[in-house]
Amino acid sequence: YLQNSNILTVCTFITHFVAALPRASDSPLQVGDVKVVLVKDQVVNFTQLVVLTCQHVQGQCNKAVQESWVRLCGNYQSRGGLLATPEVRQAQTKVSTLYYALVPPYSQTSNPLGDIILSMFGGLEAAQPTRCVLAPAGISSRGLD
Repeated sequence: YLQNSNILTVCTFITHFVAALPRASDSPLQVGDVKVVLVKDQVVNFTQLVVLTCQHVQGQCNKAVQESWVRLCGNYQSRGGLLATPEVRQAQTKVSTLYYALVPPYSQTSNPLGDIILSMFGGLEAAQPTRCVLAPAGISSRGLD
């Protein structure tokens, strides 16, 4: 749902899901006007922080926000486990592109000479995927989000 920019749906789900889990501490963390309940599962904690940051960014991408997102992902990925799997990294890349306007990493090895030769002989260029970026917060759209 987060990749489809349905933030309210994700917020509702994560709030109810976390309420059913055992807490890591007694008191929740106050982040602005939102409370984050830390649980014993690092994946759930990461998911809460992702939803919180995506909810507050709303198209306002500056360098500090992008760096904070990269640090958040890097911090949890460095711990290994589920968050370091290729599937989760791919989902993080999609969220990075959608919410933070970060360019996805180049997945192929760089071969400039081969690219030149291919272009000289009319080789096919790989189609670039279409980038989706959220509209800035000032632009209202119809719907729940």
